[in-house]
Amino acid sequence: MQAEISCQEDEDFSIKLRHAVLWAASNGVSLAGAELIGADLRGILLEGVNLRGADIRDADLRGAELIACDLSGASLENSDARGADFTDSNLSGAHMTNAGANGANFARANLSGAEIWSLHCPGANFFAADLTGTTMNPEHIEGASFKEAKR
Repeated sequence: MQAEISCQEDEDFSIKLRHAVLWAASNGVSLAGAELIGADLRGILLEGVNLRGADIRDADLRGAELIACDLSGASLENSDARGADFTDSNLSGAHMTNAGANGANFARANLSGAEIWSLHCPGANFFAADLTGTTMNPEHIEGASFKEAKR
């Protein structure tokens, strides 16, 4: 499927990716396996979007709301997800090496088997999250909440 996406010719590529993601999400198009490297997704609202196996490395996800999205197996290495909301999302098997998630919300998210050893997430909320098979660096989780989290 091809689509015409309206954006300025001289716009930064990361902004063009943002337009493409918004168009796909609003038209029910799956973004499974999408290459979104370096995308500017600050404050974006996506609900129930399939991003399984997507490459979201080096993306700006600050304040993004990725509610009930399928991010299983997605690559989020070096992404900035400070203040992002991943409530009810599936991040099983996701790769989050060196990602920043300060104050992010992972309530009821499935992070089973995710690579999160070097995820920087002080002040993050992992309420009732599934952390089965994950290992976190204690230096990177100061002030994070793990109430009712499954380990």
